[in-house]
Amino acid sequence: LFVVKGSGAIVEVKVPGLKPEIISGGGRGFMTGYPQFELFTTSMDGQVFSRKELGRFEEKSISDGHNYMVVDDQLLTFSVEGSVFKAGPLKRKDDTILGDNFILHEGKLMTIDAQGKLKTFKINFKSADVEWCSRHGQY
Repeated sequence: LFVVKGSGAIVEVKVPGLKPEIISGGGRGFMTGYPQFELFTTSMDGQVFSRKELGRFEEKSISDGHNYMVVDDQLLTFSVEGSVFKAGPLKRKDDTILGDNFILHEGKLMTIDAQGKLKTFKINFKSADVEWCSRHGQY
């Protein structure tokens, strides 16, 4: 398993029992597949943390960004220290856009700060405008 530190350096991390070939997702949090179905988080200094206390994530609907995951309509956010927070419900709708570092939902733009706290802003964008910007790397 290779992790990118806050400095941009790439470090190899050995996590007992973790099989890198069954990892999905990326960013501050990632999941393992069969047989573990476990959440892990990473910190800016390259550490990897098991989040077994949150249970197994088998047969759950999961979408992820760089510093968050939506698991069965529950938003989990991640801090740069590797902490995970339950930020509340997020029921996805047709116009919900889950970007790498933002969420557009019900006319609100949501971001997650370095401490893993959710920030919400009212906006006047149409979801199609933000989707176009997201696809073209313009935020």
